[in-house]
Amino acid sequence: MNDEIGSNTREGTTTRRPRKTLRIGIALVVGVAATAALMPVVGHQGGLEIRDAAAISCTHVNGNFAWNCAGSLPGWVCTQILEPADPNTWQDNYFCASSDMGIKWSYAGVIAGMRCTQILELADPHTWQDNFLCVPQASPYYFQWSMAGPISGMNCVQWDEPADPDTWGDNYLCW
Repeated sequence: MNDEIGSNTREGTTTRRPRKTLRIGIALVVGVAATAALMPVVGHQGGLEIRDAAAISCTHVNGNFAWNCAGSLPGWVCTQILEPADPNTWQDNYFCASSDMGIKWSYAGVIAGMRCTQILELADPHTWQDNFLCVPQASPYYFQWSMAGPISGMNCVQWDEPADPDTWGDNYLCW
């Protein structure tokens, strides 16, 4: 248990009271915490809610595009980003657009008749070399992929899967 400090003011003095937080893997058991309300409840233990801490750290938004590693985003048009050969929870990853832009995903090569951008993490051994994000030929967006941080001078959205140990934390789709 970690004791986080809250304060009460009584007659000009500050007293400290513990805030109970039990860390379990990527989940938190939270007694009282303002940021906990942002995390989805994934269970209960000892009368306390267990909330998923990863859910707040993997949503990235930039303009008309967003990424989420914990499901699609309400109000967005989302495309599932899946590599079936990768065991590191890719089944719940989504790239989202603010409107229907005809974006498609392929984990088996380019899609005929579309403009495709290869999505690749060289450090990941799970067959990412044949994965592509595709847009219609008439799309105003020309995507570029980076495995080493955002591309200078471009708009970018981070693609992150915290459960994947294969260095996905520095990958960005830019336009």
